[in-house]
Amino acid sequence: HMLVARALRKPAAPWRYVRSFSVSSSLNRDVLKEIESTVKENHCVVYMRGDRNGPLCKFSAAVVDALDAVGANYTTIDVLQDDQVRNEVKTFANWPSIPCIFINGEFVGGCDMLLTYHMDGELKNMIQSKSALE
Repeated sequence: HMLVARALRKPAAPWRYVRSFSVSSSLNRDVLKEIESTVKENHCVVYMRGDRNGPLCKFSAAVVDALDAVGANYTTIDVLQDDQVRNEVKTFANWPSIPCIFINGEFVGGCDMLLTYHMDGELKNMIQSKSALE
């Protein structure tokens, strides 16, 4: 009877198993300002999974391939390294997914949009300036 009673007991509250995290560091950080600053300071920025040397999803890899094909000089931010950045860049861009691409301080879209610009020949024109071409 003891085993039956133990088996019928309610499971432990799920919150007991939640990984702890530091709240203080996130409260003192303005991630949207960090993103805004990065976008303003760099001619072309890609918020993606992985980085230009090791994209971690097919969409991020396609963006890297397109930008490399036109000789773009660009900065990549790996959103997998920071959950706050991953969530807030979507808010900043008003875009639901990663990657998010910014050129000249403006959000230009995600993977599909960038590939469309590349196929239309517009991507090279968008990034052409002293700071954008290697």
